Amino acid sequence: MVRHFKRGYVVIKERSSFKYFSKSDGSFNDLMSKSIAFHDLKQSTFIFPRVKDSNPEERYIEYETLTNIVNIREVYIRFMKGDLSECEAKKIFSDVGKALADMHKLLKLKNKDLILKNEKFSSLLKGKEISFGKNCAFLHTDYGFSNIFINLDQKICIIDPYANNYTSSNIVNAWGPVEIDIATFLMCLEGLIPFKYLLYLSGKKIDILKKAFLAGYYSIVGYEQDREHLKKATMLFLDVYLYHRYKSRVLVMAIKVYIFVIKKVKFSS
Repeated sequence: MVRHFKRGYVVIKERSSFKYFSKSDGSFNDLMSKSIAFHDLKQSTFIFPRVKDSNPEERYIEYETLTNIVNIREVYIRFMKGDLSECEAKKIFSDVGKALADMHKLLKLKNKDLILKNEKFSSLLKGKEISFGKNCAFLHTDYGFSNIFINLDQKICIIDPYANNYTSSNIVNAWGPVEIDIATFLMCLEGLIPFKYLLYLSGKKIDILKKAFLAGYYSIVGYEQDREHLKKATMLFLDVYLYHRYKSRVLVMAIKVYIFVIKKVKFSS
């Protein structure tokens, strides 16, 4: 992986993270506690930045700077373009799955906010035939491309464990079915990349990454999720995200036709 950083990757030399709040004090305090708990987890699959500074009055949290990292979306694009070997890609995306599994297994928080009772999230499920399994955990709630990186030591780096605002809102200590985090990342693997790269999408390669991600996750937790549950949740989140981003049903349909009809991406896991 290190040699590929020298072949065109955009290496983020330094990334400072800030989180600002305009809602209740509870959100600020909960994220402080969650961030500290993330950083202190006794695991070896990912890095979460240490809280460097905070100010309850000005309502911000500053995290330590991450150095020499590459966003996982770019790794995905490189694999689609043929600039990253299948073996290397499978290792990286398996590690992304392992990191999520460790998070689900180990993260403990004092307060539980039931995500299935979150007003925004529950409204998404109305009229939908979507079921979730019994395996629950504290969730990241936005485990997608924008919040996952890999550093020069091939270590997964994770940031921003907070509501994504398109499936849930105003929730930090989200407790619920693990499929929610899993499906959020599977949604990204369906092809959530800039338009100029959509030409490179490959249904076969996407399937390879999905299987690697899920295999990594299952290798840590020791069980598998129901395939139909994951498929339905992934497709729902994809619809919601695309409309949240583009605000056009026509454009959303066009993107889905391109991905699933023209590029023949299929959900298989």
